Amino acid sequence: LQPALLGAIQERRIGGHSFGPRVRVIGAANPTEQAASGWDLAPPVANRLGHITWPAVNVGEWLKWLSGTEEGSVFAESASVREMKILKEWPAFIGKARTEVAMFIKRKPALLFQFSGGNMSWASPRSWTNAIDALASARLHGLDELTQQTFMGAFVGAPSLEFFNWLGKQDLPDPLEILKGNIQWVADAR
Repeated sequence: LQPALLGAIQERRIGGHSFGPRVRVIGAANPTEQAASGWDLAPPVANRLGHITWPAVNVGEWLKWLSGTEEGSVFAESASVREMKILKEWPAFIGKARTEVAMFIKRKPALLFQFSGGNMSWASPRSWTNAIDALASARLHGLDELTQQTFMGAFVGAPSLEFFNWLGKQDLPDPLEILKGNIQWVADAR
């Protein structure tokens, strides 16, 4: 039921039980045509979620991942060690993502709100906020740019492509790398 779903995703509760601050809310669903008694989400509900069409997995790849023998396997380090690293590095990654999206929206304000009329992703202040979290998370976990685009697009749809196109045209170095001393700033002699 959509009201119950809203309770879980918006208020972080189910019935009388509230989720703790460390609980992540993730959902999965089959396409409407493959679901038992399936129905489309109302646009306001759909706007609160990320939508990714996940390809079917290859059995061999899945077994390799499950056994933990794949390079970069999720089983390579304990969850608590990984979480400590994430909490330590999160402020830098979320700060950079927020700044980039803010600069992009300032440059292209019409993309802040673009209702697509469907039951999937569309750009709004709420979905851009979720997209920023998705971008920061993808980068923090070392995911490639195509996956970063997929994660952002899951929340804001097509404007994410324009964001990455705009981002690719920026030629300034990462300010954090300058502050760390990894990049030396050279003044133009003109």
